[in-house]
Amino acid sequence: MKKRSQNNRKLHVDTKKAVINQPIPYEMQIAARFLLDEICHDANIAYIKEQIDIALNNRDEETFHTYSSLYKQYVK
Repeated sequence: MKKRSQNNRKLHVDTKKAVINQPIPYEMQIAARFLLDEICHDANIAYIKEQIDIALNNRDEETFHTYSSLYKQYVK
């Protein structure tokens, strides 16, 4: 049986020649910004809901009103 020499080849990647300074296309910038906005929006809503639940469990009306007014701004 013959050994195939192609299977034993090692791939050489030159990391010093990586393309770093190419501009990012505008469409990708906008898509990334929208994705980041959506992730932040969802995280903020989750945090506010958690704080509302904690305020309800602790019967803290002042904190409840503070976070419920913030929550109203997100659900408009």
